[in-house]
Amino acid sequence: MKQAIQVARKSPQKSKHGCVIVNRGNVIGYGYNTYSSQYKGGSGLTSLHAEIDAINNIPRELLRGAEIYVIRICEDKDNTIRLGNSHPCCECSKKLAKFQKFGIKIYYSMPMTINI
Repeated sequence: MKQAIQVARKSPQKSKHGCVIVNRGNVIGYGYNTYSSQYKGGSGLTSLHAEIDAINNIPRELLRGAEIYVIRICEDKDNTIRLGNSHPCCECSKKLAKFQKFGIKIYYSMPMTINI
């Protein structure tokens, strides 16, 4: 979880999400939500979500049997981290469904407070 928090902190967005992909106990990929330069229907910059960013950064064959952890953080000035509800948007759900053939398991954060 600490690695996912560190990754989420890299996000330039207000809602900071981080993702860590683990296979056989080893971290094989990570990602965070950021801005994408792709234009969607002429509406300007879009958001690249953490789980998709992480998957895009690793070879597909490494996903077989992997676990994907996605967290949302809110950091207070006293270094208290609150995890928020994180859940996939409709587009991410569709994209992640394509990877079910690899036997991946996906976990999203629930609200809790962590002192680091």
